[in-house]
Amino acid sequence: MTEVYEYCRFRTPAHALRQQPAHWRRMFQDRAAGGGGHVYGVWASMVGLGLARDEGIAMTRWPDTEAANAAQPVADAHCHLLAATVRPDGPPPATFPGLSVFRWFEVAAEDWSAFCDLSAAAWPNMEANFEVQIHGFWRSLETSPPSSWTLLHTRYADFSVWEASRWWRQPADDAPVFSERLKVRNDVIRDTIAYPLIELG
Repeated sequence: MTEVYEYCRFRTPAHALRQQPAHWRRMFQDRAAGGGGHVYGVWASMVGLGLARDEGIAMTRWPDTEAANAAQPVADAHCHLLAATVRPDGPPPATFPGLSVFRWFEVAAEDWSAFCDLSAAAWPNMEANFEVQIHGFWRSLETSPPSSWTLLHTRYADFSVWEASRWWRQPADDAPVFSERLKVRNDVIRDTIAYPLIELG
């Protein structure tokens, strides 16, 4: 039995996600509990930045693909199954203040191992020099070669930390290893998109 993660991008009625955050988190918790799953986290759009104002993202850990597929469908949502890779490497993170960024990467399937190795090698240096935590690095179970898609979940203290930690800003004085490895990694990335979010407590 192999654990899988479910990424669920969902919509709510106007203003409902901000006005009733506990309701939406509880909805996903109840859904997960019915099939042996556990909610990894639920996040809200930063007022329409990246996602629409009334969109959110929920991540759920399931014991296997069968349990995930048997879960009650979420209305007005797109869900995607993923396999954990080098992270998460422990229990789900506690709810935290700050900025969560979910970033999707497309790379050629033949380049995925190199992409993964470069990412994992860069993170310790990045985390040591910035107020950043890499929480998850999942590979899509719904994409077939020659392409592959990967989802990265990173926590930043705030937007200023996100900006300061960009490799293309060349923060070499603080993080030369991180900067150089992500620069090399960029050469194998075909496409990428990121969504900044706030976690619902």
